[in-house]
Amino acid sequence: MRQNADGSLCFPYASTAVEEIYGLTFPEIENNANKIFENIHPEDLDQVVFSIKETKTKLIPLKVEYRYFHPEKGLVWHNVNSLPIVEPEGTVICHGIVTDVTERILAEQKIIKTNRLYSFISQMNQMIVRTTDERALYNEACNIAVNTGKFKMAWIGVIDESSREIIPVQVAGSDYEYFARINSISIDDEVLGRGPAGCAIRDDRYVICNDIETDPSMLPWRNEALFCGYLSLMAVPIKKFGKVIGVICFYSGEKCFFDSEEIILLEGATNDISFALEIFEKEALRKKAEEAIVESERRYHTLTEFSSVGIFRTDPSGFTTYVNPFWCKISGLTFEEGIGNGWINAVHEDDRKTIFQKWELATTTKSSSIEEYRFVRPDGSIAWVMGQAIPEINFRNEIVGYVGTITDISERKIAEEAILEEKKFSEMIINNLPGIFYLYDENGVIMNWNKNFEVVSGYSANELAQMNPLDFFDDDLKNKIKARIENVFERDTAGTEIEFFTKNKNKIPFYINSQYFEYKGKKRIVGMGLDLSELKKAEEKIKIANERYEMISAATKDAVFELDLVTGESWNNKNFIDLFGFGSAKSNGYEYREIWRSKIHLDDRARVTEKLDYSYRDSVNLWSDEFRFPKADGSYGLFYARGIISRDEDGKAVRLNGAMIEITELYNVKKQLISSEEKYKSLIDQASDAVFTNNVSGDLLEVNESACNLLGYTKEELCTKNISDLYSPEELKVRPIMYKELLRGEQTMLERNMLHKNGSLIAVEITAKMIVDGRIVAFVRDISERKMINDEFTKMHKKMEAILGAIPDLLFEVDLEGKIYNYHSSRNDLLAIPASMFLGKNFTEILPSDAANLCLSAVHEASEKGFSSGRQYTLQLENGLHWFELSVAPM
Repeated sequence: MRQNADGSLCFPYASTAVEEIYGLTFPEIENNANKIFENIHPEDLDQVVFSIKETKTKLIPLKVEYRYFHPEKGLVWHNVNSLPIVEPEGTVICHGIVTDVTERILAEQKIIKTNRLYSFISQMNQMIVRTTDERALYNEACNIAVNTGKFKMAWIGVIDESSREIIPVQVAGSDYEYFARINSISIDDEVLGRGPAGCAIRDDRYVICNDIETDPSMLPWRNEALFCGYLSLMAVPIKKFGKVIGVICFYSGEKCFFDSEEIILLEGATNDISFALEIFEKEALRKKAEEAIVESERRYHTLTEFSSVGIFRTDPSGFTTYVNPFWCKISGLTFEEGIGNGWINAVHEDDRKTIFQKWELATTTKSSSIEEYRFVRPDGSIAWVMGQAIPEINFRNEIVGYVGTITDISERKIAEEAILEEKKFSEMIINNLPGIFYLYDENGVIMNWNKNFEVVSGYSANELAQMNPLDFFDDDLKNKIKARIENVFERDTAGTEIEFFTKNKNKIPFYINSQYFEYKGKKRIVGMGLDLSELKKAEEKIKIANERYEMISAATKDAVFELDLVTGESWNNKNFIDLFGFGSAKSNGYEYREIWRSKIHLDDRARVTEKLDYSYRDSVNLWSDEFRFPKADGSYGLFYARGIISRDEDGKAVRLNGAMIEITELYNVKKQLISSEEKYKSLIDQASDAVFTNNVSGDLLEVNESACNLLGYTKEELCTKNISDLYSPEELKVRPIMYKELLRGEQTMLERNMLHKNGSLIAVEITAKMIVDGRIVAFVRDISERKMINDEFTKMHKKMEAILGAIPDLLFEVDLEGKIYNYHSSRNDLLAIPASMFLGKNFTEILPSDAANLCLSAVHEASEKGFSSGRQYTLQLENGLHWFELSVAPM
């Protein structure tokens, strides 16, 4: 690009890429640079013109970026790099490159926008933690949206049920009295209720208007919005305990501002506002509850006096200060005997030391206590009790004592002793069976056996623990037994008669029957070997033992239930009752089955009940499902339920034992994590530039496919490296990694050489910045081709200068009219007049008429035929007469 003597600009030369860059051909711009300047963005034009003038006057490199309205591509970004050269005649010409950098600019803008959004979310979260009332919450939320989120305006409105309108309660940003001039916003399905805010409240969903100027839903408020500079908006409903109570609206001064990522983050921020409102509500309820506690305390002693449970209270050190009458009845002590530490004297001698030590430990560590022990009453009778105590905490969260109960569990203890006796009895039966009993896993490890197995086999317990089931059979039977064992692990197999091979090499005939089952995810085989006369009895005992085992293994600590399908009665543990607000820990004849079914979320109810009823009708013994179910506080949770169906001899379902486990948080976290990870990976993987993510130590955490293609590594190989491994020692010495700048939050951009896997160097341009989570993201672009072009251009320029310097006589650049624009020569002695006097003039003005006409004739011939040569003329100079021969070619 040349600046002519008159200050105008022209393009003596442009490569074929000019049409791709500017959408204009070289002839169109050669002598009319204004065609390019007409398409430069108005906001950038002054800067471009200023940079050109500064380059021409100060002879400094021209480096500038600007927006350009391309005739076909629309708005693009250009980067100009050129060097000025002063020509002999005093004009300045710039040789350089114009590059389309739209992709890089958009990527940088995306990073900046993402950082702004995450900063906005961070500020919102911090604000919610410290805010304690609704008005401050609304005020802070709107201010953060404007100041940190850089929205032009944000406002929050709440529903006025009486007027059926949305009333703005908080506004931040440039509102230009917007709400004083606009129509009111309705929540009903009418003209003034069909805008973004009305639809968001009515439909309980966010609403996007990315072009206010053309969106018909904004017609009632369009003129006022455009007057204020609002070009797009997003409205998100605000909910409290699931009910929509208002709306928050974000306004931007850009069209099409709200993309998918912006929507997700703003919706999340609004959900945080809803969460805070719920916390405020709960806090108000808590204070009200504290007032109720004061009233409750006045009734406490009255109730304890008539309670059918033993109740006691202590001071913070554990010294008993009160026992109720029922406590005295259970323990056999008077009130005076029970207070202080007197109660310990009534504890059974075998329990006294342990109980007193544990009670001292509980009061020292200020923790809850639950123990079972015996009271010896004055009449010598023994009462088993379960004592429970928890710290009593005042409103300042200080322990002021302990309150506890004792429950007479003598009957339960008697039952437990009976169960223990029955277990011992069962073990005695197994060990006294006339046959053998065994249990082994799929690896052939014998895990359990009865005493008779040792007696019959002749092996000791230590020897049996090291043996394999095949060791008890003769060689000719081992293949058959091995196949049978494999069949048992795959399907039910009938019993068989075998010969049992003892340590003494004796063969004893047995009828064995084996059963496969799974315990804790591992396969097991349990079996017995009996003589034929005892076979039926042994099978029955194995069945009873297995049923007992399965019932014990089905126990759970979650929300447990048991339903008698014949009587309809149900039992629930404390966790179930506390979590759902209904149920009974005792069989009281009340049927909760229909209540449970009616509470299942309407969208899940038919599916869940149909599957459960089908399980009853079918022969299956297990039932499980996932569904939504309301908790005692009214909110819905996602639950996983699993139950075991017991059946009678006819296969009819008679009982359902199971548990419900809440999986709401796990489900939500998993869903959000998958969504966020997919979007992030998609953005990175689709980038044309290489993207590297590393921690502050330089360890690579993630790379995209373009990074692998650039350096020749796989993703797995790159993620085992440090960022310093990707540069040669010489490169790092010359250009160290700019960690200090990155840690200060600065964006760095430089050109350097990266090390390919094959050892070659690649010229790259790197733009890097630390994002909000502490990771460093770098966008790397291969500029090898651009470097090569620059080198070639430099070589070509030097070659051209050498050619021009080697011209022996005179070289002129003229137009068809004979006007002289430029000239090159090392022989100024051949000039009739100085160059400054003939540049810009015509041949006819400086040459004799015959010589001038001959020159013009040669120019016209070259224009028509492409070349002219051989024409000669003479010119009288100061040092004599000189002959000149013309050679003319068009440019």
